[in-house]
Amino acid sequence: MNHHVRRLTPTTIRPGFALGVILCFCVLIALPFLGEMGQRERGTRGACQANMHSLDLALASFCYPPITSYPSDLSMLSNEVDAYMFICSGSKGEPGAVSNAMEWMDYIYVAGLRPSAQPGTPILICPPENHQGKGGCILDADHSTRWYPSPGIDSIISNMLSPTSAYTVVVSKRLTERTGGKYTSRP
Repeated sequence: MNHHVRRLTPTTIRPGFALGVILCFCVLIALPFLGEMGQRERGTRGACQANMHSLDLALASFCYPPITSYPSDLSMLSNEVDAYMFICSGSKGEPGAVSNAMEWMDYIYVAGLRPSAQPGTPILICPPENHQGKGGCILDADHSTRWYPSPGIDSIISNMLSPTSAYTVVVSKRLTERTGGKYTSRP
């Protein structure tokens, strides 16, 4: 039996095979970077929710008797909070003075609620514009924070800002301008 062994030379390697090998290497190199993009967004969400929890604690300390409802303006918390708590890290905004937070903060605030507000009622809403349009975070009246993907978050914001809503909703001037008037304060 005569076995003929064919030697591989550069001329016998098929071009499609070489291209396939190159593509496999490119995919293997890109995979860690694709995972990093997801981790960065999860980190942004986590930082946003941490800011909301800190603001929730400041609101709770504000409501020490005889005060029984949250302030009409978050700038009233100026002695209790750091300015960076009003900024979502996804917006890349810069804070101003806490005493005029309603001019520049990144969150939509539902003003005047009581600490005993119905669970499911948003206190703070971080709109999807701060999270590349993918969704937003909400600080609920039950003191939890949740991530809501789009379009669910959009529906929640629309309900809060609708003319038939019973809530006073405060939106900073900077957020109103950044969204082209999509979000505006309403009494």
